Amino acid sequence: MGHQRNNRNHRFIYSFLLLFIAAAVALGSFPAQVHAQGPTDVEFFDVKEGKVVKTAPSDRKTHKEASKWLKSIEGPVPNAVINPQQGVVWKVPLDPPVKVDNQWFKGTANVVFVFWEKPDAKPYLLIFTPDGKPLLFTFKHSLKPFVKKYDVKDLFK
Repeated sequence: MGHQRNNRNHRFIYSFLLLFIAAAVALGSFPAQVHAQGPTDVEFFDVKEGKVVKTAPSDRKTHKEASKWLKSIEGPVPNAVINPQQGVVWKVPLDPPVKVDNQWFKGTANVVFVFWEKPDAKPYLLIFTPDGKPLLFTFKHSLKPFVKKYDVKDLFK
């Protein structure tokens, strides 16, 4: 009985997170599509504050790192325990879009979101299908080069 309730709580929290991100996309905090308007910034969204707290220019190294995250997808997040009250979400535009071809997603990603609840927690990748369905994945490529480049340690309060 306790295990069943725990699974329901995990599904509720996971659903709430996806709804939160989808609402942010719908309200324009995070555009789901990256338009070809020249360089697009990486955005850092503080979940607790409910807003973008930092932006920085994207470049080829950033694109390469994000491509490595996508190529290292391990699978869908199983019953994620994510507290949508804290953490950061990074929006990383991908221009050109990155082809993803694995058993869970086949297509191109023109933007990837990294959800990271806290420094000692495993981060997750969020991508959207062409019809707007959010997909949340675990991945194995390190975030260290990205964290060092953008100096985002200070976003965890």
